[in-house]
Amino acid sequence: MQVEQALDEVGRLYRSITGAELPEPRETAHPIPQDRDPADYVQSQLNTLFQAGCTLFGYRSQAQLGQSGWTPRVNAVESAREWRIEVEVSGIPATELAAQLSAGVLTVRGRRPQTDGGAVRHCEIPSGAFILRLPLPPGVDGSRSQAQLRDGLLIMRLPKGDGYAEGERAIGIESTNK
Repeated sequence: MQVEQALDEVGRLYRSITGAELPEPRETAHPIPQDRDPADYVQSQLNTLFQAGCTLFGYRSQAQLGQSGWTPRVNAVESAREWRIEVEVSGIPATELAAQLSAGVLTVRGRRPQTDGGAVRHCEIPSGAFILRLPLPPGVDGSRSQAQLRDGLLIMRLPKGDGYAEGERAIGIESTNK
C-alpha cells in the first residue's frame, strides 16, 4: 500500500467514526534534534513510550526487573566429567567480566564498552552491561570450576560432583588473549 492510499484509508475511517473530515496536519510537535541520529532518537522515544505503557498497565520492564538490555550467545556442552559453558563476549576485556556460582545458578556479568566517537549509523553489536543467569543441573562441583577468556569466548569448565556447593563462589577468569 502506498502512503497516499494509506492516508486515504485513514481519512475514510476517521469520517466513518466521527462524521467529520480529518483535521489538517500540523507542524511536528517534537522535531528530531539536529545533533541526534534520527534512528537513535526515534528508538529512545519508542523506549520511553514502552516504559510509560508498562507503567500504565502495571507491567514491569526488563530494566525495572534488574535484567540487562542484551544477552550474549551461549553454548552449554556436557561431557562425562564436566559441563563446559561458552559465552560469546568478543570486545569485552577480562576486567569487565565476572562469574559466580550460587545455589545452582551460574551468573555471568559483563560490560561491553560503547564505540568511541562519531554517530552510530548501523548497530548490530550490543554494548553496555549484561547479566546472564543459567540454572545448572544438580551435580556441579563449584569448588573446582575454572574460567578462561580466549579469542572472544569466556569458557567455563564446571566439573561434575555431588549436589550443589553451599554458598556463593566467584570463579576467577584467566585471560589468554594477548
